[in-house]
Amino acid sequence: MEEENLKRQEEIKDRVIAIYDNIQRKNEAEENEKKLDKVVYYETIRLNSEEGAIEFYNVYIVRIIDPLEKALYEIYDDEMLIATINENGHIEFSENYKQRLNEQNNGLFINAISKMEKSKAKLEEPEELGENDKEFVEQDILEEKKKKEEATKQQEANQEENVTDLNEDEIGENIAETLGISRSDIVCRAEVNPKQILADNEELGKQTFEDIVGVEQGKYKKVYVVNSNSKIDKNKKFAFLGVTQDGKIELIDKLKTKGTTQKDRRVYSINRDGSTVKELQTYEMFGIEEKEDKAFSVTVVEYGKIKINILRRGFKEGEWIGPEVETNEYRRTKKDVNKYMGDNKTTKRELTASLTNTKEQIVEKGSNKTDVRNIDTNPNNDRALPPDEEIKLHNEETTTLRKESERLGLSLEEYNKRFEKAKGDCPSDKIMNVRQEKLEEKTLEPEDRGDRGERPTPEDEAWIRKENGGE
Repeated sequence: MEEENLKRQEEIKDRVIAIYDNIQRKNEAEENEKKLDKVVYYETIRLNSEEGAIEFYNVYIVRIIDPLEKALYEIYDDEMLIATINENGHIEFSENYKQRLNEQNNGLFINAISKMEKSKAKLEEPEELGENDKEFVEQDILEEKKKKEEATKQQEANQEENVTDLNEDEIGENIAETLGISRSDIVCRAEVNPKQILADNEELGKQTFEDIVGVEQGKYKKVYVVNSNSKIDKNKKFAFLGVTQDGKIELIDKLKTKGTTQKDRRVYSINRDGSTVKELQTYEMFGIEEKEDKAFSVTVVEYGKIKINILRRGFKEGEWIGPEVETNEYRRTKKDVNKYMGDNKTTKRELTASLTNTKEQIVEKGSNKTDVRNIDTNPNNDRALPPDEEIKLHNEETTTLRKESERLGLSLEEYNKRFEKAKGDCPSDKIMNVRQEKLEEKTLEPEDRGDRGERPTPEDEAWIRKENGGE
């Protein structure tokens, strides 16, 4: 019980710091001179109005002083801004709070709080704080921020001192053992920094991978996303793994696979400044426990690299949108690379013959252009895939070039040209990249976002530009 109380106290401090940072950013953006007076955490507090009363639990009351020395109030909980009370005592509930009430209570309280917005309201602040209530003035918040920053730096320094780097084979063996697969089944993996900022929300502040997924702060020093040739429990061909501070590798159980996304979902990737939106060919999606509006998508792109996007729900049913997550990429396993290189090796004699053949073609053509396919003496390099030969993709789908051309609405000749030009070290990579290329050519037609009474996000602005015919 004591441990839970201590944990809750730290969560309260983190939330107060996030609220403070958010208010500071808004003040800078709006160039106003409002000053935060204090933040008080209440386990319970009552809001009275001429039209009734409402009781809040586990909320943060922020008192702000404007340039005319009038007091304004903002009410937050652990997730969002609930309401604001202006200098005249009028309350206004946030659109996010109204939406949550509507979803949780089938709209039962919407009429009640709408009436309250038309009347004056006042917080029933107790004369003395309760046992678990806590008041923070600005100096308290700044001191807590400094302590946490110093603790984070010290933790990182300790990690660097204590980390014993494993070689690639040892890491692979540990991952395979955790997933219950063989070492040779691991195709590729990517590494994610759990402290990487993935979202910057006006109400919640900056959110890291840890914040969004809901894992304990500092539990993992790194996160692996692994692609396997064999099924990984219920996670199909991909898994998110956390590496604890003592080097143990474990599945992150708060991330659950939603399966492939080709039929029932459409995923869009957006760059960080919101200027470009394009449809994404995705292999698998992972939902986040207790967060139905957030997810991760995983895709294998050219050369066997893993691409990860952090997503939120779009405006249309089944649509998801979000930016790419920064990763450290790892190439295919050593055994796979050696096999690939062995299958395509060139001897010194073959190399000499190829160079001679190249020079002859240059002289014959009278230019620097050569027919690359016919430079060497290896007939396998000149082989074109038959249109009806079955090709097994990395996600176990079986297809042919003819099926792909029909799927994308291209003639077989046009598809073959695209296939030849596509990047990739195997037919599967090339096919997936042609699909992605075709998706990017489509015009996105997102649904009108409507007036939700909130500032457009970069994603929203990108949709709007698309609707207006912009890039």
